[in-house]
Amino acid sequence: MGRPANQGNAIAALIVSALMLCLCWLFALPAVILSIIGMVQVNSNPKASRGCTLAAWILVAVAAVAGILYWMWYGWALSPSSYDYYY
Repeated sequence: MGRPANQGNAIAALIVSALMLCLCWLFALPAVILSIIGMVQVNSNPKASRGCTLAAWILVAVAAVAGILYWMWYGWALSPSSYDYYY
């Protein structure tokens, strides 16, 4: 059988996904919701809790990558070398 559900893991996923809201809220908001569901179900349904927490961590990773790529693109778009000076 699998490992028992861990409320600490769900709490960590909630904290990290809440911080990821600053980078990319599109993926971080569902991660927050899944983390909360994972915390609530840790005692009543450990298997569902593990699944929700794992999904939250995956969404946190996607939010981090998407946020970093967005800010890289945003920095490139605002850099003086990206402007077209030829009229």
